[in-house]
Amino acid sequence: MRISIETLTNKIRESRELKVSMVSHSIADADFMASAIALSQYLHKSSLSIPDKVSKKVEGILETAGISYTTTNEIRDSDLIIMLDVNNFNGCGALADELKRTKKDIIIIDHHAPNASDSKNLFVFNDESFTSTTNIIYHILKRLEVKIPEKIANLLLIGIVSDSAELRNSTPDTFMDIAELLRIANTDYVKLANLLSYSIGPKEKLSAINDISNAKKVLLKDKLLMYGEANIPAHTVADMAIRIGADVSIFYSIYRDEVSVSARMLHPTDTAYNIHLGEIMRDLATIIEGTGGGHPCAAGAYGSKKEGITVFINKFVDIITIKIKG
Repeated sequence: MRISIETLTNKIRESRELKVSMVSHSIADADFMASAIALSQYLHKSSLSIPDKVSKKVEGILETAGISYTTTNEIRDSDLIIMLDVNNFNGCGALADELKRTKKDIIIIDHHAPNASDSKNLFVFNDESFTSTTNIIYHILKRLEVKIPEKIANLLLIGIVSDSAELRNSTPDTFMDIAELLRIANTDYVKLANLLSYSIGPKEKLSAINDISNAKKVLLKDKLLMYGEANIPAHTVADMAIRIGADVSIFYSIYRDEVSVSARMLHPTDTAYNIHLGEIMRDLATIIEGTGGGHPCAAGAYGSKKEGITVFINKFVDIITIKIKG
C-alpha cells in the first residue's frame, strides 16, 4: 500500500514505544546509517539491522564525526520493521527470505523508483523528488517536532550530501535542507566536505592515481568505462575515476580473507540505458561466494572466493557493454 508523508509520519508517531528493526540494503551506506541513527532519536527502542556490514568508507566517516552505533543482523524480536533506503526484499541480502515470510508490518521509506507490491503488511513511502532517504527522515523529524542536536544535524548532512553525487543530483529543496542543517550543526560546508573526504590522504591519492593509470579504459559509444584492481579501498578509486571523467567504473581490492568490489556510475547513464548497479552486484556476487547490492549508480559486493574476481569483472564489463552498445 502506497502512503503519503502525512500517513507515514503518523505511523512513526504511533510506533514510538514499539521495538523497531530498521533494515538496510546489503553493505549499508551513509544514507541508510544517517537515516537510521537520526530516526532512532525518536524511535528509542529501535535497532539497526544490517544483513552483512557497513561500508568501510562510511565506518571511517562516522568514526571521524564521533558518531557511535551498534548493529545487528536480526529482525525476529521486533514489533515493526522499517526498511530504509531500499524498496525491495532482495536488496536486503541475508535478511530477504525472513522479510518475505514475516507477517509483521513493514514500512518502506525510500527515494528510488518504486517496486509494486500488494502485500497487506507493506506500507510504502517512495518519493523520487527527494535526493536521499536522509532528506525524507529530516522532514519527518521536523513534522514530529523533534529537536535535532548538532551531532545529529551533522549526521543528516553526511547522509544527504553522500547520496547526492557531490550535489549533482540535488534539487532546490535539497539545498534548503542543507542550509537549515548547517545552521543547526553550527558548521559550514567546507568542514563537511573535508569530513566526507577524510580518507583521501596524500599516499592514498598517489595510489589511486596509479591504480587509475593502470586501469583498463573502454569507450562504449560516448561513455567511458574504467575498471581494474585497486591497492587501496576499491570505493576510493571507483569514486575518483568518476570524478575525473569516467561514466562507469568498477574496481576491486583483494584482502587476506576476501575480495571487495565497488562500482560507480554517472547519472543519468542509469536511466538512459536501464542499468542498476545494485542489481548487477547482487546477481554477480555468487561468483565470489559473497553478497552484493546497492543503488542504481553506486553499489558494491564482497566475497571469500578471491579467484573468482576475474570472471566477476569480465561479466560486469559484458553486461555494461551490452546495455550501452546494444
